[in-house]
Amino acid sequence: MPKDDVKETVTTTEPDKAAASSSESKDKLEKIDADSLVKPYIDRITKEQAQKNDYKTKYEDAMKEIEQLRSDKGKSAKEITEEDERTKEIESLKKQNADLNAQIKRSNDIKEVNGIFKKADLNIDEDVLNMVVNEDATLTVSNAKAIINLVNKAREEGKNSILKGKTPTSSGSKIKAPQDDLKRALGL
Repeated sequence: MPKDDVKETVTTTEPDKAAASSSESKDKLEKIDADSLVKPYIDRITKEQAQKNDYKTKYEDAMKEIEQLRSDKGKSAKEITEEDERTKEIESLKKQNADLNAQIKRSNDIKEVNGIFKKADLNIDEDVLNMVVNEDATLTVSNAKAIINLVNKAREEGKNSILKGKTPTSSGSKIKAPQDDLKRALGL
């Protein structure tokens, strides 16, 4: 009897195994993630493309440098270096020239503003002139007008305060003789 039992278990287990293995394979097929399978290939392809583009830019840069060297008409490295130094020196001189031109313009502006103040009968210090003069011409003009108006206002107020003084009044009752003044001065 044990032989029959073995056969039955074998026959019953084989179809069960087949059914179980087919359900597992269906689960495996359903559980396969396409993104995870393709990701390594995509990463490798993008890496290769980046290297290819890097080589391409290096190649283009090298070709540009070759063309530049060809266009230099056989100049030596020393001549090219000297030319670069001359270019740097020219740039430095241009900057220095621009600075000097700016200083000359400022000096001329200060002279013009000082002339305006002289016409207004004002003697303004150099420190105040430096504060008034600006790079913007309209701002310089408005500053000069403000200073002139300020001085004119101060003059007017000073004049008015002097004119406000009290007029002298005579007491009229006593006319003093010069002798009285002399006695008073001597303390008599």
